[in-house]
Amino acid sequence: MILRTSTNFLIVIAVLFNVNLLMNQATAETAHRVIAEGQASVVDGDTLIVGGKEITLYGIDAPELKQTCKFRKKTIRCGVLSSDALRDLITGAKKITCTDRGRDREGFRLGLCSADGFDIGRNMVHTGWALAWRRYSHIYVKTEDKAKAAKRGLWRGPFEHPRDWRKKQ
Repeated sequence: MILRTSTNFLIVIAVLFNVNLLMNQATAETAHRVIAEGQASVVDGDTLIVGGKEITLYGIDAPELKQTCKFRKKTIRCGVLSSDALRDLITGAKKITCTDRGRDREGFRLGLCSADGFDIGRNMVHTGWALAWRRYSHIYVKTEDKAKAAKRGLWRGPFEHPRDWRKKQ
């Protein structure tokens, strides 16, 4: 009787383990499913329209279009430059693919997007025209640290974090 109970217990544990495994796999597949694919156009430094869907690039924050920064005592339009950098990254790409990363607190669709297999967000942070959005993700923090050390893009001079700039608007 004890052996039979132990066997039944092990069977129940095995079934529960497999159900849990299947549920986790289904959740992972849903969370990272392709939500947009095709040609893209740029809205601003961290937003694309891909296949007719507006996608905010997951894990990054870029200056707003009207935002300015200082460089060599000159005011530059860093929001426009960030947008131009994103446009340069996707120009010539055969296919832009975005996988689902949920929605932000304002309800905007978040996507981890690639241009012909290259991570667009990582490239924006690498060039210094976007920041790692540390509040939501840490995937680009090391890339940002390297861009900052090399004084690329925004890191060439003083700038206001896009989050802080938006609060003042």
